[in-house]
Amino acid sequence: MMKWMYLLKSKLLLLGSLLLLCSCDFTPTINKEIVEAQEYLLVQKYEKSIAKYKQIIEKNPNNELKVKIYYQLGEIYSTNLGQNKLAIDFFNKVKDLTEDPLFLVKSEERIGEIAFNFSKNFKTSFDSYKNLSKFTPKLTNFDLYQFRMAISAFKLSNRQDAKTIFEQIQKNRNHKFFVDSFYYLGLVFFQEKKWKRSLIYLKEYIKRENRRELVVQAKFILANIYESMEELKTAYDLYYSILGKYPNTQVVQNRLNSIYSRRIARKR
Repeated sequence: MMKWMYLLKSKLLLLGSLLLLCSCDFTPTINKEIVEAQEYLLVQKYEKSIAKYKQIIEKNPNNELKVKIYYQLGEIYSTNLGQNKLAIDFFNKVKDLTEDPLFLVKSEERIGEIAFNFSKNFKTSFDSYKNLSKFTPKLTNFDLYQFRMAISAFKLSNRQDAKTIFEQIQKNRNHKFFVDSFYYLGLVFFQEKKWKRSLIYLKEYIKRENRRELVVQAKFILANIYESMEELKTAYDLYYSILGKYPNTQVVQNRLNSIYSRRIARKR
């Protein structure tokens, strides 16, 4: 915990230092207020820090300083207070106020990350990762943006867009999420009840995936597909192979019991 707090304070101190460096041409009053805001932040008096930064904004400094303060406020609301809607509002202010590629990318990344990981607003995350994917030349984290855009579409039940993007990922064997794309294409076709297409992708995924827990999850879906196709013996064998490995043992046991009963009923 102490190490985590030290890293957090170091990060905030760095951000504050950037603000100070950019503010050296401002009046002594504004410079002093920036220092005060940063000092509140370092002792975790977040509300006082926010109030001080907002006071600086009310003095109508130039856009360069406004952008940095808006970004800082977005970080405080998200990282320190967990107020993600307010955080996104401030990151959007940054985007509205600057054409600086650095802050445009940083703000869009934060919006996408907050929406995707925390607020689960997949419409917002889809739009943010789509914007980031359009940058020319491609940004370093392009693969992540493209993958999260596809997952956001999937979460929104926009299966056509999800398929299109995952299929684009499939064309690049060096893509960081090439293997994962097999799994999600399998899920898309599973949701569409296109069992045979789903089986193809999931089997290819299992061949390539090294993470045991993800392989177990994929086998559970495979078993579900075979059960839906009335291939009960294959389904039973798959369920049995992951018994004790799948997170919810009772779910697997229930499927085994159900299939066993159905197979006995068929023989009568």
